Amino acid sequence: MKLYAVTFAVALILGLSLTVAPASVASRPATGAEARAILRVAPGNPYPPGWAHLTVRVSTVDSRWAAVHVLPNRGHTHQVQADVASMYDTRRHGWVVHQVGNGGGCGVPSRVRRDLHLACY
Repeated sequence: MKLYAVTFAVALILGLSLTVAPASVASRPATGAEARAILRVAPGNPYPPGWAHLTVRVSTVDSRWAAVHVLPNRGHTHQVQADVASMYDTRRHGWVVHQVGNGGGCGVPSRVRRDLHLACY
């Protein structure tokens, strides 16, 4: 009976680790240097100060891809439309804008699109 309990416990731990692992494969926040480089060429915040903020995420599937999200600040959800721009690091010439709006994901590799939560409308 003890062997059964140990086997069950090991199987349970392995099963849980397999279900948690895919969640760890997701986009990550940009480092300070990455964010500065990306925001230098990304479209700016089109809203008045205090209405919205920008967040930058880098793909963990392919770190040459990033997304810049425009998100409403608290109290401005009715005035601000959330939007996204996809960015690509050419490595030779730095970051360039791939697509602004329309989900940001048209022409982006499907694994990267899922990782960065992009769409193509």
